[in-house]
Amino acid sequence: MRLNVKTKKSKEPLPYSFDATISGLFIPQEGVSDEQNARLIRLNGSAMLYGVIRGLLATVSGVGPYGPITLPSVNLVDFFERESRTTEESA
Repeated sequence: MRLNVKTKKSKEPLPYSFDATISGLFIPQEGVSDEQNARLIRLNGSAMLYGVIRGLLATVSGVGPYGPITLPSVNLVDFFERESRTTEESA
């Protein structure tokens, strides 16, 4: 699984610009359906990778002249539910 986090284009100048991708390997749980495993890996894997990339960006930018970047916390359950609804509506 891969997760990409990058800055959006902004009208206001930003002190930092980044485009970071992180990869993780997650092994499905035995005795669980493929559909459920895919959902668990997508949700939990995204949460774990986001936490890692959030910490890395804060650490790397923390030594810069503008201080650390603090990415916001994200409700991934809500995000994926909204994404699923949007996909179903467009189908």
